[in-house]
Amino acid sequence: MKRQTNKLGVLRMIYSSPAYVVVNIAAAAFYYFLFRYLLASQNYGIFLLNVPHYLLYSLVISSSVLLTLGAYGIKSAFESRGKAVGEQGASAATTIVGAVISGCASCQAPFVGSLLYAVGFNTLTVSSILSGIGGSQEPILAAFIVINLALIYYSTVKIAEGCRVAPRRRKG
Repeated sequence: MKRQTNKLGVLRMIYSSPAYVVVNIAAAAFYYFLFRYLLASQNYGIFLLNVPHYLLYSLVISSSVLLTLGAYGIKSAFESRGKAVGEQGASAATTIVGAVISGCASCQAPFVGSLLYAVGFNTLTVSSILSGIGGSQEPILAAFIVINLALIYYSTVKIAEGCRVAPRRRKG
């Protein structure tokens, strides 16, 4: 019989340390300002958010939690001389791509359009791709949030297997 891992115990153990709380707050602030910078740079210095704010905040928070789990996984790997667990690069990737996607409805296609032109697409194809992205920004950001949540779950499972967090005891 496989031992049940306690994922909430892992999160409780990590966030009981003030150092990881500071890492999480710093990562959230960094991701938020990175998101704002990328969005403003696409719109000639104006911060135009074309998606609901709750999606922005959800993406930033889930990315910062994922980065904190990655930092804990790296630290525990150094201490035990084992293999690092967690997804260290996924949190930054989802935030950066999310910022580029969420600025695309009103942008003059500086990032995405230039990339598509460099790949070899013509003007009509680039225009249709940008309008498709602009029309489906909310589902794309929601998908990035779901990816982050799945990676958070995966990381907590791997950390729980590595550090053997004791499962909660039932009363009675």
